[in-house]
Amino acid sequence: MKYLALILVLTLWLAEANVEKLNVSVHRHSGGRIVGGVDATADQAPFQVALQYLGFLVGLTYAVVHWLAPNPYLTASQLRVQYGGLDRTNLAYTNLVQQIYQHSQYNIPAKYDYDYTVLRLQDKIQTSATIKTIELVDATPAAGSKAQLTGWGRTVGSDPNSSPAKLQYAEFTLITREECQRRSNNVFTDPPTVTTQMICAENKAASGCKGDSGGPLVVGGKLAGIVSWGAGTCPPDTTVYPTAYADVGAQRAWLQSNIV
Repeated sequence: MKYLALILVLTLWLAEANVEKLNVSVHRHSGGRIVGGVDATADQAPFQVALQYLGFLVGLTYAVVHWLAPNPYLTASQLRVQYGGLDRTNLAYTNLVQQIYQHSQYNIPAKYDYDYTVLRLQDKIQTSATIKTIELVDATPAAGSKAQLTGWGRTVGSDPNSSPAKLQYAEFTLITREECQRRSNNVFTDPPTVTTQMICAENKAASGCKGDSGGPLVVGGKLAGIVSWGAGTCPPDTTVYPTAYADVGAQRAWLQSNIV
């Protein structure tokens, strides 16, 4: 294969939804680290990739991009992928982005719905014992399934300087869409609709955050979700403040058809 697709969510914080209850705002999570996480080990995320956009670092996995909002001025030439390591300041390889494929139904009919994009890279990913691809789940995992999240984003949602160099790791449990919607309605004044293209996961002491978009939510060793949206200040208790992920199982056929 000459090209490898990377599944990711690119949230650049270009926009923000309405202010929610309890002064909590809905955001698309951008970049890479985790509130309440611990340092990841090499075997926990050999598929982790970083995306550079005009100097901003965004976390991701293997060739699907989740954009905060479609940006007609964003071009492939503004993006580059880096990978090969756990320290975002010292990743071994850089790869240019050749083409961007965004899902045609993004934000239709609901906000953040169909949050999928595929990046075509200029060169092959250099796989090794510590750099590996990841398979997509065959179907949406059931509520109660255990999941793992990795990323390089903020560890304190209100602190823009809290993004660490070391990749972070946290464990979560999937919840039903109905429960995720109930929590969303409780804390946001303008809650997004939790659609069938989304899944949610909880941890009483951890959350995805700004810098985590594109980060992989893994279930059973396969990619099940991609960080999409959550509370703007990233409260660590996601049993109260939900974080949503693009559901890989729901759009597996579209992803497969666009991964070259």
